[in-house]
Amino acid sequence: MRDDFHKVVIERARWGSRMRNLKTGWSTSHYDPEQEYPFPARASSSWNWNPSRKDFSDRLGPLERYLGQQVGRPWRKVEGEFRKALDTSTIIGKHLWNHAERMVETEVRMTPDGRPLNLRGDEVRGLYVHPRTGILRRAKPARRDLYRERQERIARTDKIPLDPHITAEKVNNLWYLYIQEGRTEDVVEIRRDRSGRPLQVRVTRPVIRKKQANTQELRRIRAALERSAE
Repeated sequence: MRDDFHKVVIERARWGSRMRNLKTGWSTSHYDPEQEYPFPARASSSWNWNPSRKDFSDRLGPLERYLGQQVGRPWRKVEGEFRKALDTSTIIGKHLWNHAERMVETEVRMTPDGRPLNLRGDEVRGLYVHPRTGILRRAKPARRDLYRERQERIARTDKIPLDPHITAEKVNNLWYLYIQEGRTEDVVEIRRDRSGRPLQVRVTRPVIRKKQANTQELRRIRAALERSAE
């Protein structure tokens, strides 16, 4: 680990660092460490701090990449090198070490099929330390159940066209067909103007017939769902 690793991860300007301090009214934008400054004569007794004005913005990508490069090595050696390069008794060193600890599960148990679980029983998705060998390892990506995912997509679908004139729609777990009759009809609709008064409007719309799907039509709907989920 490089000696200036803490600069890569932590040391960059804080957003709002040039803003005036809400307590004293001071600003550090023109601060000269060689000069002496008098303490302000007045300081507000109110505490009106907005946490969004100033905050640290850690860049954790380099730390994640470094830990990923150590996969296959004993965790004790990785930890020793970390503590040697960065003094964890300092604020910066401890801050970095806290991040590293959150990125690596050090207390896990293995299932019979080789999956790591943390102490809460949740499957580990990232880096972990093998409980028997002490080697830093990365959990294998969860195996996708493609059949289950496909069935879930089918179950979530509640509307599907069967042909240019027929659309199937699921309502309260029942499938209905909406069939265009190929003709139009004139109907009167009640609408409201800007003032809220009801108006009768004559419109022309296609005639659509609704019917509940029978067994044969349900097979057709199922086939269309299977094709759409591929």
